[in-house]
Amino acid sequence: MKTKTYTPKSWHIIYCLFALKIVIFYQSVKLEGAVRFVGLLTFAFITIFFEFMRQRRRKALSAMLFGIVYGLSSLIMMADAMYYGYFVQYPSVNQLFQLDDLIATSGAIELQGVISTIGILLFLWDIPFVIYWFIKSQKEVRNKKRKSYSSFFFLLMLMIIGVLVWNPLKDDKVLGVTRLEVISYHVSDIVKFIGEKMARSSIKEEEIQKELKELVPKAEGRKYRGIGKGKNLIVIQMESFQNFPIGRTYNGQEITPNINKLLKSDTLYFNNYYQSLGKGNTADAEFATLNSFYPVTEREAYRLYVENNYNGLPWLLRQQGYGTLAFHGNVRTFWNRGQMYPQEGFDFFYSQEYLNPTEISGFGITDKELFRQAVDILKQQTGQTFSFMVTVTNHIPYDLEDSLVSLKLKPEDETLFGHYLQAVHYADEAIGELIERLKEEGLYENTVIAMYGDHHGMLISDDDFYKSIQEEVPKYIGREYDYDEMLNIPLIIHVPNSGVKETIETTGGEVDFLPTIANIMDLTIPQPYIFGKDIANVTEEKDDFVASVTYLLEGSFVWGKTMYQIGRDGTFESGRAWNTDTGEEIPLTEELKEQSKRAKRLVQLSKKVLDYNLMSDYAGQNYLEP
Repeated sequence: MKTKTYTPKSWHIIYCLFALKIVIFYQSVKLEGAVRFVGLLTFAFITIFFEFMRQRRRKALSAMLFGIVYGLSSLIMMADAMYYGYFVQYPSVNQLFQLDDLIATSGAIELQGVISTIGILLFLWDIPFVIYWFIKSQKEVRNKKRKSYSSFFFLLMLMIIGVLVWNPLKDDKVLGVTRLEVISYHVSDIVKFIGEKMARSSIKEEEIQKELKELVPKAEGRKYRGIGKGKNLIVIQMESFQNFPIGRTYNGQEITPNINKLLKSDTLYFNNYYQSLGKGNTADAEFATLNSFYPVTEREAYRLYVENNYNGLPWLLRQQGYGTLAFHGNVRTFWNRGQMYPQEGFDFFYSQEYLNPTEISGFGITDKELFRQAVDILKQQTGQTFSFMVTVTNHIPYDLEDSLVSLKLKPEDETLFGHYLQAVHYADEAIGELIERLKEEGLYENTVIAMYGDHHGMLISDDDFYKSIQEEVPKYIGREYDYDEMLNIPLIIHVPNSGVKETIETTGGEVDFLPTIANIMDLTIPQPYIFGKDIANVTEEKDDFVASVTYLLEGSFVWGKTMYQIGRDGTFESGRAWNTDTGEEIPLTEELKEQSKRAKRLVQLSKKVLDYNLMSDYAGQNYLEP
């Protein structure tokens, strides 16, 4: 008797391959515990769709649609895995407009362990074979009963996705599934994108301003008022400059000797200062700093809100007769600065096209060379000037040319962390040379110099790539390396001959820079849409507060010595809180829950003001090319 052997059908092969792909995807975004069930939901959605298409009569059309959906879903999962590895959330449809700048930074993202050639192949290698197997599966015997079942389950799938996207009961668990399950997330994101575009109708500004007054931390007082009045202002955004290297040594060498020297006199040092970023990282740090808005998670503000009007620091100083100059060592199209800077109120933007690229490292003209050329330009200016300088040399992978390295490492410290210390040391040397050049040209005495880190340099991650960070940073700083240390950046404001010297421990972030420097420069902010506070004049403990947008997701915050991280599913109960001094866990209370709501509402309100361009009543002047 002849034994019948089982031969897998083509559609069996397709479903097995896609199941494997889903396992790889959800493993790559590190979903743990019960939330892993969303992978089963994704598999169910996709297989129902595939089965529905396989049972259609129009074979050519079905094969084409199947190929598009399978290929697109594979690409989306690959992109989501890459993006999630860096931003800890899936990308928005708005990122489609951000591809140029993401490509420009892809080398850095690759070294962050996010992009892997093997990972890309795992998501994409099977697409042509699967399309072939799908066409082959359509030749297999059809069952009319199964065809009717496939239609039923297809409608059921659409209903489930609709419920997840609509969430009529506003249930947090449903919202958590939507945020983690890849298909319902992207459908929800697209629906939200379209809805926001259609909903830009008239709104009640008075209600927004009233709520803003209630939510924004208060700062009342005139401490340090006008100590920089009438002086030139230089604001330096320092690439990847965290707070922990300041004042420390490595193998007997000071990491930041020039900054350490500044802190000894005529300087305000804010040591509990945190990054306020959306999806644009460096560009969003600029945006928050100059305009006192919280950036958004959908896309970098420099493209999403490039047509908006602003009344931030450049405009305020222009209205006082200042010339406003921006300096950056990369090209003017990078992160769309060439279009955004005029909107923000800069007279001139000195990008790589307008500077002499005599010394290039990493992402553009080196910091020392940028500062040297900037001083040459400043000494030719007449009247008061505001200069905004963005550095690039201290950028991951921190692989400096030998000619730029002066911090000597031990052989065992030739790691990412060791190279980071070298790059920070170089950035400090550049600051020292800038100050000396300002003194030589007679500009120092009449110039306020403010500097801050744009964002973290050492990313917390569970990947093997970060083993050196997980081991070396805690060993170096003498404590666990958590988000309070990772997101902590310095703010230093140096006012020559002012006689001020204070370390201010008030909690703040980049969103607080504008009102803080406005007080020092004796500027009045005439418009109501300010989301930060003057951190030199906070007197109430309840106002010692700053919200977070990314890395610590929306709803997270720092409140005095308490940091709260909202859960990855967006619920308060799945989050955690700890003391930033001791690292000890803090019980989740109703009071912290209210602060989480406050943090979330601040970010949402900032987005609403930006979405509706409520700053349009405060439009500035015309922009000039250098």
